Amino acid sequence: MPEPAAAPAPAPRDFRLEDILGDAFAAFKANFGLVLGYFVVFAVIQAVCGKLYFISLFLTPHLLAGFSVVLLKLLRCQTPAFVDLFKGFSYYVPVLVAGLLISLLVTIGLICFVVPGVVLGLMWSQTMFLLADDILAAEAGRKDQAPLSGWGAMKRSAALMDGQKLRFLGYSVVLAVIGLAGALAVGIGVLITLPFAWLAGAAFYNRLTTPAS
Repeated sequence: MPEPAAAPAPAPRDFRLEDILGDAFAAFKANFGLVLGYFVVFAVIQAVCGKLYFISLFLTPHLLAGFSVVLLKLLRCQTPAFVDLFKGFSYYVPVLVAGLLISLLVTIGLICFVVPGVVLGLMWSQTMFLLADDILAAEAGRKDQAPLSGWGAMKRSAALMDGQKLRFLGYSVVLAVIGLAGALAVGIGVLITLPFAWLAGAAFYNRLTTPAS
């Protein structure tokens, strides 16, 4: 079956950093226990996988896709199920293709004077959220949903980030500072700031893919 063409990116609403922070704060406040619980499980599994680098290449993308499903549900006022955290494994091959390609090509780009790797990372930064939305559509039984494609999601991310890379880079720096700021609060603060930063990253995608009204 031929790979579906990349869909044109929707015209995004105009939004600012405070908008995505507001979205993240609303979801965080309404679902504090769920956000914290899912983040801890995700972080612990990631930490274990991180000690086995080769194995992590075949697990981390799927955990990221599943965590993205959870984040999007929370932002959209839906209650995620625990199994959602592992939904990426139900679509193993397309998620793996995206994860391996991004890891390989961004690494090569970073070796080539750093800047190409940063550009590629920004270009494909929304891939896992796009795959998460594809998973949600597939799980909902949408008949118009094309088969999941890792490379297709990467191409759609590139289209979505056209003209948005510098803005996302700036926002990412702010979110990274927020995420790491919790380490100053005796370290335990990262249990607040890191999941909040993840939610804000998902809120950027959510805003970016909301068509202008």
